[in-house]
Amino acid sequence: MHTLLIVFTDKPTDLNVKRIMEPFYENDGANPDGKWDWYQIGGRWTGLFDNYEADKDPVNSEPCWLCGATGKRIDMVVENGCNACHGTGTAVKHPSEWVRHDEDIQKAGEIKTWPEYIGKSPYIDSQGGWHDEGVLEYAQANPGLFAVVVDFHD
Repeated sequence: MHTLLIVFTDKPTDLNVKRIMEPFYENDGANPDGKWDWYQIGGRWTGLFDNYEADKDPVNSEPCWLCGATGKRIDMVVENGCNACHGTGTAVKHPSEWVRHDEDIQKAGEIKTWPEYIGKSPYIDSQGGWHDEGVLEYAQANPGLFAVVVDFHD
């Protein structure tokens, strides 16, 4: 299952996020504290802080693989021609292939909109501690830290 995670850090680099995430890598079940087997910054949760819709951005589209970019399947009849591209010949890429969205990393104190559901999302604090909820309170208490949107698979 894919889960939203917020990582708080004073250095919002890929290498630092990897360092923070590493203690929670499942490692094929060898880590009793493991939480994830795969992650990416943004992913299915990209646009969380600014309502960016990655699936509507043309940069995250590609020729439809199911109909060969024709807009019509030849192996079956489907309403709208193709159930992957809806007859357009262009389909949305898989979220793991979406272009990185810069706004998925923001200073916690500058984030204008936090979705309601985020209160129940896990987060990793700037000291590397995992917490199952309380992300909003932590963000408000630490406005100078960067908040990084992470999509992880468990």
